[in-house]
Amino acid sequence: MADEKRLVGDLFSSDMMTRASAESALYSASQTVVPDLVEVIGQGGDDKNQAARRVCAWVIYKIGARITDGQLRASAATALIAALTDPDEGLRKNAAWGLVSVGGRSAVEPLKAACQDASSDVRDAAQYALQQMSSRG
Repeated sequence: MADEKRLVGDLFSSDMMTRASAESALYSASQTVVPDLVEVIGQGGDDKNQAARRVCAWVIYKIGARITDGQLRASAATALIAALTDPDEGLRKNAAWGLVSVGGRSAVEPLKAACQDASSDVRDAAQYALQQMSSRG
């Protein structure tokens, strides 16, 4: 777990290779990293944080199937739903993708609203998320 916390911290590195290595390693992370990912997603949107926030939303998408703890899934979904209205287009898009793997009924209306986003990438991701969620029943 300490290693996963370090990896999340490495997402803020000024070294591009360190950031890329951390992102790649986080794709194999356990669900215990979720609180750290949620914390980063909820941080303010200054330029330094934006890339890390986007990556954290994407990591939730990648590890979503391994998040079996209901409280962790709910926490991740809540953070991603809030991110759907963030000013950063990349975060909104990755939040929609993240909801593919952790979103429940509470994500449906926010994703429908995201289908009206100014960005076609966000609209496409939101539509995809809704399709995937409805196919799971």
